[in-house]
Amino acid sequence: MVLITGASTGVGLELVKILRNQPYRVVATARPSSCERFGSQGIVESEKLKIKPLELGELDTHSAVVSEIYQEWGAVDVLVNNAGISYRASAEDMSQAEELDQMTVNYLGPMNLMRTVIPYMRKQRSGRIINVSSVGGMMAMPTMGSYSASQWALEGASEALW
Repeated sequence: MVLITGASTGVGLELVKILRNQPYRVVATARPSSCERFGSQGIVESEKLKIKPLELGELDTHSAVVSEIYQEWGAVDVLVNNAGISYRASAEDMSQAEELDQMTVNYLGPMNLMRTVIPYMRKQRSGRIINVSSVGGMMAMPTMGSYSASQWALEGASEALW
C-alpha cells in the first residue's frame, strides 16, 4: 500500500496516475479544498485507490488518517512525502506566520507522518519512505531562504533516517 501526500497536482498526481494501473493499493491525499481536483483528472476511488483529505500542516490529524488506513488495509508499505508549499519573499518581507506555515508543511508535517508510520513499518519488518524535496534543499536563492531552510531540514532528516 502506497500513501502519497500532495497528490492532487504535479508529481503526486502523476504518481497516482501511474500506480493506479499497477498492482498497488494507493491512498492519495490532498488538502480538503483540493480533493475535488481528483475527479477533474479522472481519478476516482476504487477497490485499489482511496482519496483522503489530509492537511499536512495540521499535525494532530495525521494519526487518525494513518489509523484509518491500517484499519482498512492493514499496512503502509510506502510513504511518499510529496506535499509542499513555497512562499517567495526576501527575509525581511517574510512574515512569521508564512515562515512557520512553510516549515510546518515542508518539514514538520513529513516528519510527523514518518513518526506515525515508522512503528507500523518496524512491526511489519518492512517499509519505505520517500521524501520529495527540491534543489532548494541544496542551494538557496535570495527570495527563497525560508523555503530552502525547510527543504534542507527535510534533506538532513532523510539522510539521518537512511
